[in-house]
Amino acid sequence: MSVSDDLTGAALRQQGKAVALIMATAPSEHCTFSYVVVGRREKQGFRALPALITERKNGLVVAEARLDAGRYHVVSYRCSKPGQTAALGKGEDDGQQIFPIYAKSYASFTLEPGEIVNVGRLVVNSRERIHGAFDGTIIADLRVLEWAPDDLDAFRRRRPNLSAQMKTRLMVPAPVAAVPRGQIEAGCAEMRKLKIAGKIQNLPPRCAGPVRAVPPAKRGAR
Repeated sequence: MSVSDDLTGAALRQQGKAVALIMATAPSEHCTFSYVVVGRREKQGFRALPALITERKNGLVVAEARLDAGRYHVVSYRCSKPGQTAALGKGEDDGQQIFPIYAKSYASFTLEPGEIVNVGRLVVNSRERIHGAFDGTIIADLRVLEWAPDDLDAFRRRRPNLSAQMKTRLMVPAPVAAVPRGQIEAGCAEMRKLKIAGKIQNLPPRCAGPVRAVPPAKRGAR
């Protein structure tokens, strides 16, 4: 979904389009590839758009998405490396369209016609891991940060025209809810089975004692 470097805001405005520039990474996961999934509100959920590559082989990649003007939501983050894939947010096939629908938004941003917007860098940090996935029983600290000066400079050199027209308006993280006790218990039960089977050596700290509902993480600095 990359866009031409000679694209202009005027041309986008005539078409009712805009461009979102997104970075996302999970430093603790050492991803070979990572993807962010953006969606739009549909009934009680969010309909996904094609996934955007945001990181490749430890090098940050700016995902460039040419979109209709409007409000968008980050509904999933996926990290893959040899033999393992982890995901924050799981979509459901409702049989209506080719792309799944998601129940939760992790961050949102708005695009006006003709804009080329740097919506920031979404940083996903796993605080606890249960059964190899970000969503549900693991607790993730999400932050939205400005691009680093080196990232801005690299983008300016690679995409001079887009960089000259770019404005920055950071996406807004959604409030983080407490993780329900039942979800944690289910994840811990699965981890105990794996330990009994000799597939893992140690249980996560959350599973070692009585299971309690986990409060939300403190919002990270913007």
